[in-house]
Amino acid sequence: MKVFKQSTQALSPVIASVMLIAIAVAVTLATSGWLGGLTTKFEETEQIKITSVNFTPTSQYLNIVGKNTGPDSVTIKEVWINNVNQAAYSPNPTTVRANTDFSINVTLTQPWSYGYSYQIKLLSSRANPFFYAASPP
Repeated sequence: MKVFKQSTQALSPVIASVMLIAIAVAVTLATSGWLGGLTTKFEETEQIKITSVNFTPTSQYLNIVGKNTGPDSVTIKEVWINNVNQAAYSPNPTTVRANTDFSINVTLTQPWSYGYSYQIKLLSSRANPFFYAASPP
């Protein structure tokens, strides 16, 4: 029968178990931090609320009033009314900081008329649409 010599350089089973658990915890923390960093980009949301639309007496202009209720700034890139892109609006583009009010003046491509409903769509630079329906008084 062979006799094995006990090595003084080997780790004890207790120390090996503690090291294995520590490595597993470190890998878990690194993975969760990496995955958490990936999801924060998807959590950024734009939140615009249009509160009113004012029709000017000259029937050629609209004033869109709203508020950015989200935590991030939003840039309004396009203004659409009844599925027609309204290129003439100011300020163009409109950047609204978080939790602030805004006002956009739109020069219509066609005059508005009494008795009709108008669908307003604001399109952000991230291609998020914000809708509102309004009728002249």
